[in-house]
Amino acid sequence: MALIFGPAVVVVGSVNLDTTIRVAMLPLPGETVLAATHHHQLGGKGANQAVAAAEAGASVAIVCALGDDRAAGQALGWLRSRAVEVRPVRDRTRPTGRAWVMVGADGENAIVVDPGANVALTADLAIAAVLDEMRGRARAVPTLVVQGEVAPAVVDAVAAFAREHGLRFVLNLAPVIEVGEATLRTAAPLIVNEGEATALARRHLGADSRPADLARRWGIDVIITLGAEGAAIIPPDGEIRRVLAPPVDVVVDTSGAGDAFVGAVAAALSQGLSLDEAAENGVAAGARAVRRWGASGIGDEQGSNR
Repeated sequence: MALIFGPAVVVVGSVNLDTTIRVAMLPLPGETVLAATHHHQLGGKGANQAVAAAEAGASVAIVCALGDDRAAGQALGWLRSRAVEVRPVRDRTRPTGRAWVMVGADGENAIVVDPGANVALTADLAIAAVLDEMRGRARAVPTLVVQGEVAPAVVDAVAAFAREHGLRFVLNLAPVIEVGEATLRTAAPLIVNEGEATALARRHLGADSRPADLARRWGIDVIITLGAEGAAIIPPDGEIRRVLAPPVDVVVDTSGAGDAFVGAVAAALSQGLSLDEAAENGVAAGARAVRRWGASGIGDEQGSNR
């Protein structure tokens, strides 16, 4: 079946309600610390990336799974407030996903996630929702975005759909999960951080392999995010191109930087920019994200950009 679409981004991913807790220092094992403040915000890598893509100027929809609870209503309201169209699968047996994010004074974080209703997003339901989003529209969706917070079968199904219909497939394999070799070869690009790149290389190429070998193995562009150092673009020929991040005077919370990067990259690619230009937009978005509280910057207390 031929599908005819206009520029946009469809994110298939997780949605959570985050509780962000500010502490002086992250606790050591067995240690109790007191919180300075806490507030509730939109979270989940799928939601964060959808919001970031919308903030970067793309027309965005998200395919996700939510519970039948108050948290789902909050998440829907927050997503729609940023012009993100929501295609939810409803799970009446599980609550909406939750995450507890502790953030130290230095901006570093520790996160615990209860996926809740996110596990209800099956491959069949995800593809049906993507088709429903696209069918009959005079709007194209050349860019599909998926992360490692959904089931491997969902990631593989979205990659296969992208191959079948000639759509760009942006894969943020965070966390690293087992997906098919064909899925990895479909990524355009694969986006991972240094730790994820190392884990992928060792898993697929052996203990002595390097992250740069991933691009050559699968014939794809790989982007490795480097935090305050920006990002590295590695094409199949292995010729690494560095993208430097702008300086940040105050780091408030690093939990949303990676998702901001992915969303901005997807938006730029959907608008026809080159991979290098997209990565430049990504590192700029990540730099802005670390200056505010919360992974998405949306919640009952907006993050500060001071």
